[in-house]
Amino acid sequence: MKMAVLVYEYPPKIVGGLGTYAAEITRKFVLMDHDVTVFTMNDDEGSLPTREIWRGIEIHRPLHIDISDSLPDVVAEDVKKWGRGIQLFSKILVYNYLSASKLVNELIAKEGFKFDIVVAHDWLSVIAGITIKKETGLPLVFHVHSTERGRTLGNGSEVVSNIELRGAQIADMVITVSYAMKDELIKLGFPKDKIEVCYNGVDPQKYDPQTISQDQIKRVREFYGIKPEDPMILLIGRLVGVTGVDK
Repeated sequence: MKMAVLVYEYPPKIVGGLGTYAAEITRKFVLMDHDVTVFTMNDDEGSLPTREIWRGIEIHRPLHIDISDSLPDVVAEDVKKWGRGIQLFSKILVYNYLSASKLVNELIAKEGFKFDIVVAHDWLSVIAGITIKKETGLPLVFHVHSTERGRTLGNGSEVVSNIELRGAQIADMVITVSYAMKDELIKLGFPKDKIEVCYNGVDPQKYDPQTISQDQIKRVREFYGIKPEDPMILLIGRLVGVTGVDK
C-alpha cells in the first residue's frame, strides 16, 4: 500500500508523543513492505531538508512563510484571542496548504505518484487531509490522538474543535487510541460508525523487563527514595492533567 502520512511533528523535530509515535509507526509500515511518504513541519529556521529519504521513508518539509499579520482580518474572533499563539496557527495553516498543494500538484500531477490512502494525525494536519481528499478523491483516515476539549479539560479553542469535527465528518475512517477516547469522540458529535480503536503499541524488545538487572532496579529505587516494598510504576507519558496520572 502507498500511504501519504500527514503529521505535524516528525524527527528531528519532536514536540511530544505524536512525533515519537509517527516515527515508530511509519518505520513499521515500511518493514511491512508499505510505501510511506510523510509531510511534516520544517523547523522555525527552515534548516531541515525539504525532501529526503530517511529509514526508507520519503519526507517532505515545506518551507514556512509568516502569514500572521494577515490573519486577523480573515479568522474567527476565537483565533484572534490567541495572542502570540496566532503565529502557531499561521504556521499550521501554511504547512497544511503547502503540503496539500505539493502532494497534489507535484507528486501526483507531475511526478506520477500513485497513493492508495491519506492518513492525517490530529487537527494539526487534517486540513491538508481534507484538501487532498477533495482534490484527488483518495480515502482519508483521520487519526485522533486527543481532542481540543480533552487537552484543555473542557476549555480550548472552538475553531480547533470545529476543525476536528469537520475532519471526522469528511474522513472515510476515524482511528483513535482507546475505547474511552471513542466514547469522548461520540459525545463530541463524531460519526459513530466511522470510529475504529487502535491502541498505541510498545516495542517489546525496547521495553523488555528482562534486560534490566535487579541491581539497576535497586539503584533507581534508592535514587528516588522508594522503599523495596513500595510499588513502582513506569509511566510513559507527560505529567499533565489530561493524562490522568494524578488519578
